[in-house]
Amino acid sequence: MGYGFPPRISLKAARMNAGLMQDVAAKKLGVSANTLRSWERGDTSPDMPKAMEISDLYQYPLDFIFFGKSTLKVSSENREVPMDEKSDDAG
Repeated sequence: MGYGFPPRISLKAARMNAGLMQDVAAKKLGVSANTLRSWERGDTSPDMPKAMEISDLYQYPLDFIFFGKSTLKVSSENREVPMDEKSDDAG
């Protein structure tokens, strides 16, 4: 059982759930679409004040977007599967 960590949502999923296109969200956050794209890919990360702005704009708790425990893992076949799904190559 995942004690201590909230579930995690990706930055892109949080934006999409907020009903925002990438360019619109970037403009509201005062950054370029390229910067937002970089954050969504995980290439770079926003500073804490900008992360709090994102949390407010997307209406998701900061912990869920940036600090939560991922509910996905990458299998040996390079596909994302739920953390509780047994791997075919185990045992």
